[in-house]
Amino acid sequence: KPEVMALVGRLYCSSQRILIVGDGNFTFSLSLARQLGPQQLFVATSYDGPTELLAKYPECATVLRELAALPHVQVLHSVDAMELPATLARAVAHRDDERDEAGRGKRARPEAVGDGATGEAAAAA
Repeated sequence: KPEVMALVGRLYCSSQRILIVGDGNFTFSLSLARQLGPQQLFVATSYDGPTELLAKYPECATVLRELAALPHVQVLHSVDAMELPATLARAVAHRDDERDEAGRGKRARPEAVGDGATGEAAAAA
């Protein structure tokens, strides 16, 4: 819809990075990813872990597969907005560990997340 694209264009620009916190079934993230396109990088998170998420929202399995196919979107689980720096760092570390186990290689871990916590906080979790 042209009016939606006009609004999205006023709210976001390609130089921004977007963090979506607590998306639930990830339909908002998927919709935004489609609207913004591959030039807009963002991270979508859920409060729940993958098992709890699928139990609450069985339909999100399809949404998560669609998001995984988009190179400009990262999905992280078990992120608590009230403890964002620690839980976000833990979720990134967990994702990186899963990638290592799958043989896909490791992405660089952030040196700092939010409150200046170092990578050791992520590794200790």
